[in-house]
Amino acid sequence: MLIMGTVLNKIKIQMNTNEYDETIQQLAVQITYINENQKSYTNHQTSLEQLLSKQTEALNKAFDIFLNPTNE
Repeated sequence: MLIMGTVLNKIKIQMNTNEYDETIQQLAVQITYINENQKSYTNHQTSLEQLLSKQTEALNKAFDIFLNPTNE
């Protein structure tokens, strides 16, 4: 998206017009939205990976106890 903004700015300068100001502003808003959602997604993905790790550890312990009972 940054490349698109740069290209529009160059076109704007070459054409000597403010016609692209609104489009550039919309791109900036969309970039901000995408970045915020990417951060949220990454945080959720990290949380899910941590949960998966804990679940795997618990399952491994349960199988270990089941398959290797201690003699009491």
